[in-house]
Amino acid sequence: MKIEYSNKDIIAIILLSSILLILSFNLVGIEIEKDNFLIVVISILCTITLHEIIHIVCLKLLSVKFKVKLIKFVAIQIDYDEMQLWQYYLTALSPQILTLALLLSTMFVVEYVKILLMIIAIFNFASSSGDFYGILKTLVKARGVRGKIIKVGELQYNLEIDKRFK
Repeated sequence: MKIEYSNKDIIAIILLSSILLILSFNLVGIEIEKDNFLIVVISILCTITLHEIIHIVCLKLLSVKFKVKLIKFVAIQIDYDEMQLWQYYLTALSPQILTLALLLSTMFVVEYVKILLMIIAIFNFASSSGDFYGILKTLVKARGVRGKIIKVGELQYNLEIDKRFK
């Protein structure tokens, strides 16, 4: 079974990220003031880096061989040749530890720091839409956690499903 990512998938991920950001900011009632904009931008850049580092640490802990690629100076792709489905799901969800930690820490800080932490948590969650999309796309095809993902080309993967557990 083949999984490919096309331009439609990338557009869907960008739309999902945008919708999650807008809805989250509106839901929480966050407005970013001009004076704090640079702090927010720097914090978001640090969050992106930490998000990817969490993926990398998770892969290392799971003993998955991988490479990190920079895609057109815009995105980072963690490239692997083979991975168990459960390892893929766990790795894709691992940065949500950061989201939870940021949200929990808001209970222990002053108001202006709380707002910054909420913005960063929301951004980390919204920027995980590519991870969520990959999980959903894989779950729809695999219908479970038993099997492997094997790379067959650039952004092309085959699923080998363990039929003993179907």
